[in-house]
Amino acid sequence: MGRIVRCPIENRVLANADGVLDIFELVAGANNKCLLHSFRFESDEIAAESVRLQLCRRSTTGTGGVAGVEVLNDEDDGAITASINFDVTSPGTIGALLTGYRWEQLGPVEELFIPEDRIVVAEGGRLCLNVVAAFATDTSISGHIVWEEI
Repeated sequence: MGRIVRCPIENRVLANADGVLDIFELVAGANNKCLLHSFRFESDEIAAESVRLQLCRRSTTGTGGVAGVEVLNDEDDGAITASINFDVTSPGTIGALLTGYRWEQLGPVEELFIPEDRIVVAEGGRLCLNVVAAFATDTSISGHIVWEEI
């Protein structure tokens, strides 16, 4: 088993003016692959809004947003090589579409991958959770993403 890394996000405002954006962009390190274990995000919305999401690979890195603060599950596991950004307002070039979601924001959007179904991010590769169309209103999200570096 490799390094297990988690990265929280708390009360990040995703502005509807930004249009299409990536909730997260995970970039694997140059010498390590990443396995996506899980993610979970909740919205502060109190009125029903349905948003289309896509989990996809990207061939180029996006811009904008804020760097996440990664935390090792085991502090003795060495240095984290991947990086993650939240609220990437100018996503990179889309590659393979892995799955789609319809997020009804009164509940969480989450995925807990079984070991056989974990998505591999190649060395230097990118994995994103893309918002296909703008939110109807500004939305504040909280949650986390967990991956393994191998």
